[in-house]
Amino acid sequence: MSAADDGDRSGRVVVCAVVMTVLSALTVGLRFYVRGKLLGTLKSEDWFILLALFFSITSGASVIEESRHGLGRHVATVTPAEMTDFWKASYFDTLSYNFSLCCTKISILLLYLRVLTPDYIRKVIWVAFGIVVLYNAWAFAMELTICIPLAKEWDPSLPGYCHPTSVWWALTYIHIATDFMLFVIPIPVVVTMTIPTRRKAGLLFVFTLGLFVCLISVVRTIILSRLLDSADPMWDYVVIANWTSAETNAAIICACMPTLRPVLAALLKQR
Repeated sequence: MSAADDGDRSGRVVVCAVVMTVLSALTVGLRFYVRGKLLGTLKSEDWFILLALFFSITSGASVIEESRHGLGRHVATVTPAEMTDFWKASYFDTLSYNFSLCCTKISILLLYLRVLTPDYIRKVIWVAFGIVVLYNAWAFAMELTICIPLAKEWDPSLPGYCHPTSVWWALTYIHIATDFMLFVIPIPVVVTMTIPTRRKAGLLFVFTLGLFVCLISVVRTIILSRLLDSADPMWDYVVIANWTSAETNAAIICACMPTLRPVLAALLKQR
């Protein structure tokens, strides 16, 4: 590791944000090619995943902006003005992160409603839909009122009120629970399908990719809990920023995989 890297890790943040966003953008582009060009069947879930990509891009842009104002450097080298700009960018990063994951989950549930036909599963999907919408409405309300006045979020010296950390932990745990909920929903249907074993295994593999996103969310939360009281947050939060980029973009990629079956089938056939 170079001496420069010892004092500045901002480059890692930029690389991770750019690489993950490019990968998710390519996947969404491929999804639109398959659904729009090959099949001619663009649906509402496709537009929601495009919206998720938009917010993932704004999240990545916010992370890069954070890196311009101290993220990746030791806090002792960051000026008060940079610190203020960092927390402003961090606020918009959090908003974009939540919006992106919300749109991804809605896209997944809309796809489930389209392809999973048993009545009992459709009822479960609608319940899950309600939980996701209500949870995100609460999360956005809390984020928009994170501090009163809002400027106190990036200027703690201002008089006012900010929500306690217990609110954010409650939201985090519900977020993880909804991740696992979406992962579990299609499994019983696929398992009971009367289709060839190889095709069933392929469907299970595609749908269980969501477990990967669940694990990313859990790992991110564990790391965040350990770094919450960090004495050098600008330096330590690089890890959180990278896991955030990984989570939003991996969620988009995994949500697109079931729609890429024609491409995946063609690739497997070539082999």
